[in-house]
Amino acid sequence: ASVASPGLAGCIELRRPDDWKQYEARFLALDMMDPDVAELYRHLIAPGELVRVDGQNRVRIPEALLRHARLDGERKEAQLIKMPGRWEVWDAQRFMELSEERGPVLREIARRVFGGQTDAGGSVPPEL
Repeated sequence: ASVASPGLAGCIELRRPDDWKQYEARFLALDMMDPDVAELYRHLIAPGELVRVDGQNRVRIPEALLRHARLDGERKEAQLIKMPGRWEVWDAQRFMELSEERGPVLREIARRVFGGQTDAGGSVPPEL
């Protein structure tokens, strides 16, 4: 089982129940009287739903979340992206378009984040 919820980037996020509890606890530790915190909770935590894998290794995603990720309507191809503590489910075409659009920016972010180094201690390749 996993918990499916909307992601800020326009995807669906899937978390294991234990990871979901930790994610939700981070929100609950904040001041819920703060309108920004309440709004984030309302849009990221409240719509979360437990989803289960069926006998054919499929997950039924709630319709509202499919609309959020633009995966509703005609049959679409989904792209799964592994992130720390969660999986992201994207409309494959949209993810490809965003990746192409953000390519130059991502290379600059990688250079800044890694300080010219990869996690293995070598230089960031020029293609980054």
